[in-house]
Amino acid sequence: MPTTSSRTVKKFCFGQTNLKTSSLLSEKPSLGTLTTNALVAADYLIIPMTPEIFALEGLSRLLGTIQRVKQQTQSNLRLIGMFLSKVQTYRSHRDIADILTSSSTLDALSQVLQGEKLRLLNTVIKQNAAFGESLNKKSLLVIDKPNNENTFTYWFLLNEILEQVGGPAAPKVQQVVNKIKQRIGTGETK
Repeated sequence: MPTTSSRTVKKFCFGQTNLKTSSLLSEKPSLGTLTTNALVAADYLIIPMTPEIFALEGLSRLLGTIQRVKQQTQSNLRLIGMFLSKVQTYRSHRDIADILTSSSTLDALSQVLQGEKLRLLNTVIKQNAAFGESLNKKSLLVIDKPNNENTFTYWFLLNEILEQVGGPAAPKVQQVVNKIKQRIGTGETK
């Protein structure tokens, strides 16, 4: 990996180094040049984890790459944490989820980060057809099914992320989450 500064990569990718906006980069699970450059340019990282054995095996390699990027590039990359995604009711998913959520696994993975704590976010995204249906319509789940349990889960995840990174949307998202929790408590959801 070349020793390039994160400021240089940000300037190349975005035209400036002190961005006041947020960008979301979603990368395929590979550790190639594109992913490495995305890590160099990023300020924050959230790792979605499908509870499958190959994803678990690749996680330590990803964390090693993150650590290497931070050491070699003057990057201010901050790992917000990881969350379980595309979770199904299969026994194999439950078994891997149990392994991922154990404190011994999180401690071992944190060692790869040389002492930086790997945090497991509370929100769990279940596999759901509603998300795929929205994608097929080139739409958003929050628009197509605003009162859906799966939509609520994405709001909870966004709230958890914004609690860590802040931003102008954080108070509004917190209000939405509070309203959802009230609705769930009164049984108003569909």
